[in-house]
Amino acid sequence: STDDFLHDCIEDALDEINFFYRPTSYTFDSIISKSVPWNLVKLGATLQMLTGKGILSARNVLSYNDVGGIQVSDYDVYGRYINYYNVLINKYQEFLRAFKLSSNINDCYGGFGSEMDQEAPWQW
Repeated sequence: STDDFLHDCIEDALDEINFFYRPTSYTFDSIISKSVPWNLVKLGATLQMLTGKGILSARNVLSYNDVGGIQVSDYDVYGRYINYYNVLINKYQEFLRAFKLSSNINDCYGGFGSEMDQEAPWQW
């Protein structure tokens, strides 16, 4: 994997984080300022990378079946990682959901408004 591919995977992970409800606008600066957890971005980028490599691997697979039941599959390495991928995607989705929920709660006003909270022009 090249640095450019890693950069693209991180950008794609940030795009996915921003797209997931409640829309946000996190950037690379958000990672540096810790507005968005690095572990979440790293996990998202890992999944982006596995997806990209899986597509490439599937493209280069040579499968052969004959009438006698002999089956040959060359370069089918992605199949070994599919269970691990499924575990990671579930972990990522739960982490993303919890992060967005927490972010949404932290950005709200945190209470019910009341005229008792304001300076009223009258005296009690």
